[in-house]
Amino acid sequence: IADREFSIAVGEGFVISQSPAPGDLVDPGTTVEIIISLGPEPEPEPEPDPPPIVEPEPEPEPEPENGNGDGNGDGDGDGDGGD
Repeated sequence: IADREFSIAVGEGFVISQSPAPGDLVDPGTTVEIIISLGPEPEPEPEPDPPPIVEPEPEPEPEPENGNGDGNGDGDGDGDGGD
């Protein structure tokens, strides 16, 4: 056996070709090379889908602290300036 090849025309295990050709006269001891069919080539496996890209969620904005916003308050949020 010289080789094995896929073939849609020749069934698995059958001879695709030979050298010398069938019917040729050869001397005793001459090497005859044959190519055997592997049958039809199998369908390739489909490529797996890539994993989804997960985008990080944005960090939430910090909540404003209680107070009057002028920097002079007591921060309790009641607007009395600490009284």
